Formats: sequence, structure tokens, C-alpha cells
Amino acid sequence: MNIFLTGGTGFIGKALLGSLLRDGHPVVALARSPERLPDPLPPGLSVAYGDLSDTDFLAGALKGCEQVYHLAAMARSWHPDPDEFDRTNVAGTRRLFEAAIRAGVEKVVYTSSVMAIGPTDGFTADESTPNAPDPLSNYQRTKALAEEVVFSYFRKGLPIVTVSPTLVYGPSGDSRRVSFNQFLQEFLLGKPVVIPGDGTQRLNAVFLADVVSGIRLAMEKGRPGERYILGGENVSVRELALRVNAAAGTKWKIRYVPFWIAKTAGLIESLRAKITGEGPLFTWDSVETYRHSWAYSSEKAIRELGFRPRSLDEGLALTLEGLKANAGRS
Repeated sequence: MNIFLTGGTGFIGKALLGSLLRDGHPVVALARSPERLPDPLPPGLSVAYGDLSDTDFLAGALKGCEQVYHLAAMARSWHPDPDEFDRTNVAGTRRLFEAAIRAGVEKVVYTSSVMAIGPTDGFTADESTPNAPDPLSNYQRTKALAEEVVFSYFRKGLPIVTVSPTLVYGPSGDSRRVSFNQFLQEFLLGKPVVIPGDGTQRLNAVFLADVVSGIRLAMEKGRPGERYILGGENVSVRELALRVNAAAGTKWKIRYVPFWIAKTAGLIESLRAKITGEGPLFTWDSVETYRHSWAYSSEKAIRELGFRPRSLDEGLALTLEGLKANAGRS
């Protein structure tokens, strides 16, 4: 089975690429440059150098591929050109699906995010929950728009399955690229961990290897036109702090700050970024996400796909072990 993969140099995509290659699947990976690809390329991997801006190029790159995993996205809280979110997450997705129809692809798995569904204050969301009408960020807005593109191309006859991971964490050689890994790294280093609000907000975190498994199960068993949430346990930020401390063997405390202080700092950071062009440490948008709960159910994926997420405690232990090992090698 020949596979086309976008986003193969990202946090989830890199792990998915490794899983596919280990199982002997020939993979064509879309990449802008060779800088973040392994050198030499492992057996079974070929590269289509380009991006999501050219439908004709994508159609040519897809020739001979039966399956497509689409993970490429502008997944950040800030970009100096906000229109880049639309160009990548919406227009780029539309071009890829158009190319997939031309190439006669048999099945597509699109990786969205529960961010598209939105906050879950006072309830736990599932796949039947409509996407939030008032997005908190450009990322959330464009991921929701991309899901509309998914369903429009499903109606055109392209077999697409959508997966929506929650907050993904796991061993990584570059913890700076993963917000939750950064959070865990702060505990290991004994640095102050500051959270807006009182810590009663709920979140859902899922281990990286489980997300990879869920994505592949969606290709194998997922019903086209359906969405599957890939998540783990729902916990409050306060409970998470206790469980991280237990896993790390530390006694660090999270410092909770009122939202008005955090939002003021976020606005100042956003203004500084706009003036200097340098990425902010955090933004008003990212502070707003902490005001809400993000709790979700994965029962549909468990029932229909055989998705089996590990416990938060097991995932934390494995991640902290990996972060310690990576720190020792740096």
C-alpha cells in the first residue's frame, strides 16, 4: 500500500512516519526542504519537495498512492501574517483533497483537532457536539473551516475520515515544539509554572503513541464522513499538577495568577511581537484558552476503531523518562 503523508516533520507526523516505515509501507512525504528529514532517508521513504500551494504539483506527487494522511497545518498561537492560517489550514487542505480526487486516492485520514470543537465549560464534548461559533484563535477558526472542506469533499465522493486529537504529549527530542512537553519540562527543571486562573479548568491529554495508533486505526476501520476524537483522561489543571509531581518525584507548585493579569501580559506580548516581528512568549488568545475547560470523550473511537489510550499516569512516566534522557544527551 503506497502512502502519501503531509506534516511528516511535525510532532505527530514524524511519529506516524516512523510507525508506517517500520511496518514496511512505502511512504511519499511532502516536505518544503530536506533540513528536518533524516539523512540518509530510511528505506521506503521518498520525498515530494513542495507545499500545499499547487494542486497540479500535489496531483502529480499523489500518483500511485492509495492512501493519504493529511497532518500538515499551521499549528501555533501566533504568526506575523495571520492570513497564513487560512492559506495553510483551509486553502491548502482544499488543494490536497482536489488533487486526491484527481489521483483516484482510495482513502484519506485528515487530522483535525478538538480545538475546532471548542471549549467545554460545564460538559464533556463528543463527536456530536457542533463546532464553536465564536473561535478564540486563528488556529481554532481555520481548523473548523478545514472540517467544512472535509465534508464538502466527502460529499463529492472522496472517502475521508477525520480524527481529532486532544492535547498531545510524549517523548520528544525537541520539547520546545510541544506546549504540554514544555509544561512537564518546567517541573523537571524546577522552574516556576504559571497558570492563568484557579486551576479548576479541565483538560484532556493524550499520549503521542496512542494518537499514532488511533490515526492508523482510522485508516483501517474508520467510516468515511465520520469524526473520531482521540483523547485520554479528563482532569483539572490542579489534579494534573499533583500527578505530574508524583510521576516526576518532585514537590513543585503551580502559581495561579488572575486572568486580568495574564491577559494584560498577553496583550503586551502580542503588541511587542507586532512591533518587532519576533514570536511572543504567549498571546491574548493563548491566555483565553486557559479560561475554559477542554474535556472530551473518546468513546466512539474506542467502540468503533478499537482505540486504547493508556492512562495519564503511564503516559506521564514515559514522557518524563524520555525528557530526562534527552536532557542528558544535550
